[in-house]
Amino acid sequence: MIRSLVNWIVARPERWVLALTVTIVMPVAPAVLSGAVMVLLVLAQGLPKASIAAAIALAVLAITGLIMGLPPMQLVSNAGTIWLLAGFMAGLLSWSKSLVLAVQMTVILALVVTVGMYLALPDPALLWTEVLAEVAASFQEQGLELQARFILEQQRYAALMTGVVIAAGWTYSTVLMLIGLAAYRLLPPGTAGFGEFRDLNLGRVLAIVLAVAAVAATLSQALWLVNLAIVMLLVFWLQGLAILHWLRSSGRLPVWLLVLAYVAIMLPVSAGIMIFGLGVMGYIDAWFNVRRRLAGLPK
Repeated sequence: MIRSLVNWIVARPERWVLALTVTIVMPVAPAVLSGAVMVLLVLAQGLPKASIAAAIALAVLAITGLIMGLPPMQLVSNAGTIWLLAGFMAGLLSWSKSLVLAVQMTVILALVVTVGMYLALPDPALLWTEVLAEVAASFQEQGLELQARFILEQQRYAALMTGVVIAAGWTYSTVLMLIGLAAYRLLPPGTAGFGEFRDLNLGRVLAIVLAVAAVAATLSQALWLVNLAIVMLLVFWLQGLAILHWLRSSGRLPVWLLVLAYVAIMLPVSAGIMIFGLGVMGYIDAWFNVRRRLAGLPK
């Protein structure tokens, strides 16, 4: 079914526009689905054609917003931001011809953004404190007092939010690329050359960067180093997830355990623990190449 839908979407230009427009207004995960569609279109049709389709879809959204009494600029802004990010990720993948290299480059970009935040702002924690206060005020205006109090309680962690937010943004961007690539692989005659997600390895160089950043942060207590270490640790969770996929493909992990892992990642009560555990697993694999060692052992 999914294969048929993907092939249907990429078959005609008007369907590109329709897919982008419909997915961005869907009630369930629009930012993920529409971004993944944009990645699919860039990989299948090229960035210029996908950009034209996105521009037409933005016009359709603006007109639809005016007709339905919705804020057209907000619709266009949200969709444009998502599609621009997705287009960048897909373009990076197309240029690098390697999933591993593309992901490694996004990690480096995340580190640059983290350091840049501390170079551009005297104290990024003040920014996050203000952002949280504005979000809490918005909830209070809607009568959501419990949610507002919860948001205000997070201000105590404002000093660490730079690393957490950048890592979350990196995760979102990379997931868009992975889902779009998975959809692209469903197209005939298949797509070789990017590599498999189950073989993802961020490499020992990035593992060394994490080790240095963690030691330096512990010794100096410098917030920029602490946040840099947070970003580095969290990005390795994706390598940990790749290990689970490798274990499944090699017959060493039942499919129900892989499904259970995904459920745990998506549940707020267990997501933090699961991502941290996968991050540690991925970090160990970056040093010792666990999958290569397991490949020679009996199942």
